[in-house]
Amino acid sequence: MSMWRVPKTTSSTDFAKRSMTAVERWRSQLEGWAVPHELLDAVPWNPYEWPAELFARRDAVVSDPKMTERHTNAVISQLRPMSLIDIGAGAGGSCLDLAAAGIRVTAVEPDAGMAAQLRSRSVDRNLRVGVVEMAWPAAADAVGAADVVTSSHVIYNVPDPGPFLAAMHAAAGIAVVIQEFETHPWVHLRPYYMKLHQLERPMGPTVADLVAVIEETLGVNPTVERWYGGPPMWFVDRDELLDFYGRRLVVPVDRRDDLEATLGPSIVELGAGRVQLEERQKSMATIWWRV
Repeated sequence: MSMWRVPKTTSSTDFAKRSMTAVERWRSQLEGWAVPHELLDAVPWNPYEWPAELFARRDAVVSDPKMTERHTNAVISQLRPMSLIDIGAGAGGSCLDLAAAGIRVTAVEPDAGMAAQLRSRSVDRNLRVGVVEMAWPAAADAVGAADVVTSSHVIYNVPDPGPFLAAMHAAAGIAVVIQEFETHPWVHLRPYYMKLHQLERPMGPTVADLVAVIEETLGVNPTVERWYGGPPMWFVDRDELLDFYGRRLVVPVDRRDDLEATLGPSIVELGAGRVQLEERQKSMATIWWRV
């Protein structure tokens, strides 16, 4: 399993950006992803929410060991933990396989629908997984410590990463392991936001930005492993795809024709009725360090 260090984030030519701390750069880029109020006020939904069923489907795609030989759970297994805390566990795409390997798992998941999916899947697989319905780091005192503390696809939702990472580090007895997309997971939606709303979106944050934050806030130099995460999430038909991305792109129902015209050229037919948006590969990274 090849691993290498990630260089520090290249400084911008813009003086203001150069003068920012790593945490400030991170926060600034996430603030750039905020959806304007006039768009939010035009729809009855929250574009940031995931339907639990689709979250479980995404977990299955991302965590499929056939996609890559270099997988986050392999890194965790090599650390030989007896116990693990999975922050933002979702429907259990990562932690259930670890529980099946005999690791004592505590899953931290604030969303009730996701937590219900996780409990149901645990029962189906006859696994014992503790589920704490709280957000991190507020849950830190409730869950205590574990050999490994991990999170998958959470940190890009954290505008103030310092306390989040510090609590992970403090709770870990052996190591902290984070799995993330190489860049913010909505970056591929930038051209659609521009076409539908004339709205510019950021290019980050990225894993390099995250590494800079870890170095700045914790004083550690993490190991980073990059790997192929497979194709985008699939949908059962075009309507389900348009429903999902219509929410993500904050397109009112009365603009459904605009949405279909914008996304239509990028919809890929997979066969058996399944479709996905774009022909692309997802670049992933596993970031970890010993405590």
